[in-house]
Amino acid sequence: MHIKRHIDQIQSPDIYLEQTIYNQINDVITAARLGFRFREQEIMIDFSPITFGIHMQVDEETSKGFFRYKNLSVPKWFGVSLRPPDFLVTPHVNNMQAFFHYNHGDCQILPANYVIDHKKVKMDIDRNLYFIKIACSSVEEARRRAIVLAYLTYDMTRHQFVRVHTGQMLENPFNLNSIYETHELFGLEMTKPEIDVKSLIRLQAFQDHQGMILSDKDAIQL
Repeated sequence: MHIKRHIDQIQSPDIYLEQTIYNQINDVITAARLGFRFREQEIMIDFSPITFGIHMQVDEETSKGFFRYKNLSVPKWFGVSLRPPDFLVTPHVNNMQAFFHYNHGDCQILPANYVIDHKKVKMDIDRNLYFIKIACSSVEEARRRAIVLAYLTYDMTRHQFVRVHTGQMLENPFNLNSIYETHELFGLEMTKPEIDVKSLIRLQAFQDHQGMILSDKDAIQL
């Protein structure tokens, strides 16, 4: 129910993940796997090479080194279809970088005041918060990615999991506070990025690519 209530709030294809969590996502997922989990949390993910859509399937035979794909992972009452893929595995299988960057839009690093409308927030915006913007192809796709991240990180003892939010969701102080709860749950420490965010945003606006971060060489060629 916690996951269902969360995904129901997503009404935009643009979702955001706080940067500290993003930077340490592999450690977060590893820590979550050491906790008490429900069976369907043992999942594999892959991405359609045509639509960039995410697919999820239950990994039932981890100890034997092979996988059986079954449509058990997401209850029908979630209202979101996350079925096993109908294609052979891609190079992005179980790749968390692909989770964030393999999509229709550009991935950007944005400060909190670029994401949250300060006029609609009833609390001060933490200027130390930065977010990774994940531009999905649809609201449905944004919800799929939110479900996958929730499954990978859900803690059954505290009913906490890593959440992605829309800008509107972050206007709610309870959603904003969930970021700090995630930091506490997984022992994460915020580090202030030593970057010129304004110039970075300007640079990202000129990048013509399909959601993967460009190298300096790629930028020169463009």
